[in-house]
Parts: sequence; C-alpha cells; structure tokens
Amino acid sequence: MCQKSHVSRKSPKPPKDMINIPSALLAAIVQSDATKYSEAFLEKPNEEYCAWILNPEKWGGGSEFLPLS
Repeated sequence: MCQKSHVSRKSPKPPKDMINIPSALLAAIVQSDATKYSEAFLEKPNEEYCAWILNPEKWGGGSEFLPLS
C-alpha cells in the first residue's frame, strides 16, 4: 500500500541577508509602473504590495521574479 507524503506548498524563505537587495529592487520596479503592476497583477494594491515585499518576514514565489526578468 502506498502512503501519501505531505508536501509543503510554502515557498522556502531565503536567508535574511539575501532579501534586502532583491526585495528593494522589486519594490522599486513595481512602484515605478503602477499601471503594469496593477492590483490585478499583484493581487493587492501597488503600495500595499511594495510594503509587503519589503517585509523581511515575507517572500513570494514565481510571480516576484517576473518584474526582475
């Protein structure tokens, strides 16, 4: 009989010293174009998203890499 293993869907958190630069860059990019990075894209208002991504306890997933690419 096969047992199902529990797979966590949470994104791994990078070390805190690696968060500051990517998060600050991401916030600057997102803030610079509120039309492109709208609430529909970010799933929250632009200003709220920028504050959220700058919080060292938070980190997103794949969608956070789109503005950096």
